Amino acid sequence: MNICFYYSFPVQKNWNDSDLEGSGLPGSESAIVHISRELARRHEVTVYNATSEKSVFNGVRYINLKNFSYSLKWDVFIAVRGRPPCLSRVPAKLKLYWSIEEGDFLVRDWDYVLPYVKKVVTISPFHTKLLQKSGVPPCKIWETRLGVNYEEYKDTVEKVHDRLIYCSIPGKGLDKLLKIYPDIKKEIPSVHLVVTGDYSLRGRKETGLDKYIKMAPIRSQVIFLHNIKRDRLILEQKRSWLHVYPCNFEELFCLSAMECQAAGTPTVCTELGALPTTIKDGFTGRIIRADKGEGTLATFTKEVISLLKDPVKVEKMAQRARGRALKTYTYQAIVREWESFFKKLVVE
Repeated sequence: MNICFYYSFPVQKNWNDSDLEGSGLPGSESAIVHISRELARRHEVTVYNATSEKSVFNGVRYINLKNFSYSLKWDVFIAVRGRPPCLSRVPAKLKLYWSIEEGDFLVRDWDYVLPYVKKVVTISPFHTKLLQKSGVPPCKIWETRLGVNYEEYKDTVEKVHDRLIYCSIPGKGLDKLLKIYPDIKKEIPSVHLVVTGDYSLRGRKETGLDKYIKMAPIRSQVIFLHNIKRDRLILEQKRSWLHVYPCNFEELFCLSAMECQAAGTPTVCTELGALPTTIKDGFTGRIIRADKGEGTLATFTKEVISLLKDPVKVEKMAQRARGRALKTYTYQAIVREWESFFKKLVVE
C-alpha cells in the first residue's frame, strides 16, 4: 500500500525521522516516526510535515508541507493533528483523521473533516469519550493506542534502588514533585530523583528548567539531565526504581508512562485523563485518586514511600508492567492491527 501521513500542526522546529535518536521528539512526533518506520517495512510511506529537507529515513520519505500536491493518489491518507488539507480534493481510497494530542479536537471544524474521512483515530478510551463529547459520532471513531519499540526495551540493566525518575515536560507536574520530594527523602534518605526533558524538546531556545532547579531542595540529590538523547533516556528509564508523575494534565495516553513500564519501572501517578488505562492500578503501577481529606499530594507521598520500603512488591509490579508493555503495547503489534484495519476499509 501507498500510505501518507500529513502532519500540519504548528511546530516550533523542523523535524524528521532522524531527530528521534538525535535532538529528541515530543510524544506525537515520536509516535509518527515509530509507526511510519514499521509500516515502511512492507509499504511505501510518505510523511508531509515541517521538515527542512526532502529526504528518506528508514524507508520513509519526508517532504515539506508546502510541496504537497492534490494530484498524487494514495491508498491510505492520514491527516494528523491541526487543520488538514481540503480532504474532498485528496484522492485516496481510505482517508483518516488522527487526533493524537490534546487541544487538536477541531471542535469548530468537524464539518470540515467528518464528511470526508472514514474514521477519526483515537489513542485511549478517555480520548474516545472526549471526542464523542466534542461531536464525533461513535461510528466514526477507531480506537488504537501508542506504544514502545520492542528492540529498545527488550534488554534490561541493573536497577538503582531508590532512584525515582520524572520524564515529562516540566509543566506537567514537576513543581508538585519537587514540593513533596523533601518529605519522601526524610523517610527514605537514600532516595534520589532524576529529571529528564525540558522545553527544548519542543523547539524552544530556553529549557524552561531554571525555576524548577531553584525549587529543588539543597543537597537533595535531584539530578537535572535536561533534554538527553534517546539511548540515554531509555537507560535512565531502565535504571530507575519508580516513575513518579503527580500529573496535573489530562493525558490522552502518556507515552512516557508506557515506556517506563516497558523498562520495568512502575509508574505512580495521579488519576487524570487516560492514565488509569495506560497504567493498571496495583498491577503495573499505582493510580492516586483525588483525596478531599488530607490531600492528593499527601496520599501520593505516602504511596511512594510505601513502595520504596517494599522492594519485593515493586519488583513484582515491575515484572508485570514490563510483560504487559512488551506483549500488548509494542509498535510491531500495533502496526499489524493498523494494517488489518487498512486492508479491511480499503476493500470496503
